[in-house]
Amino acid sequence: LEDLDRLHVARWGWADTKGRRGRLYREFGDMLVQQGDFGLVLRRVRAGDRVVAAMRGFNVGGHVYEIQTAIDPGFNKAISPGYLQAGFLLEEANKRGVKVVDFLGGPGRSTDYKARLASTPTTLACLQVVRAPLIKLLYRAYTIGR
Repeated sequence: LEDLDRLHVARWGWADTKGRRGRLYREFGDMLVQQGDFGLVLRRVRAGDRVVAAMRGFNVGGHVYEIQTAIDPGFNKAISPGYLQAGFLLEEANKRGVKVVDFLGGPGRSTDYKARLASTPTTLACLQVVRAPLIKLLYRAYTIGR
């Protein structure tokens, strides 16, 4: 998780395993670990001594959900550590008999790489219910600006 945070901060500017969300993921991961093998999925890809990608995911009901991946933005631009990470995850899931690996919705930093990996196109929709007027206004401004 330290490597995941370090890489996430380097690429996105904020830590992913801290705060309420980080606590929720840790508690859920702990619960899955208690349930058996391959419930919590933590992976790292190394190039020599350097960690160039890290990910956290969960195996629930035979489906692996990749929750967060972070890559080293300064790594060799000719090789995608994110694609290497995805490939290793798919290979390990296949060895364990997992039938579905879900990279979840949302684009990467500069491209929608998940759409290129998809075997089945999926339309995503987002519904946000916000009661606070100021927050509602901020969400609306954000949506209009996209």
